[in-house]
Amino acid sequence: MTEEEREKLLANLEIEQKAQQKEKSKQQKLLKKIKNMEEKLLRGNEEMEKAMKQEQKLLKSKAELEERRRLQLQMEQDLVAKQDMKLKLRAGFSSNQE
Repeated sequence: MTEEEREKLLANLEIEQKAQQKEKSKQQKLLKKIKNMEEKLLRGNEEMEKAMKQEQKLLKSKAELEERRRLQLQMEQDLVAKQDMKLKLRAGFSSNQE
């Protein structure tokens, strides 16, 4: 093998090594991007799960509040009915005494 052929082979080898290094660098950057995207996706899933839990708590609280209001209204209606009954009994008692 002549010196010229040898130098040409070394030059080609060097070019090939640089191309491989460049490709490896690209792959590493892509892997880093993929890893970052996976982390964002995981954080997004966690945030979505947290939001869903908060929504469930809110719905439960809303249902409890509506139940309390319903019970309060029922109690008020019962009280009014009892007061009406007392008034009617008093009126009936008064008319019986006259």
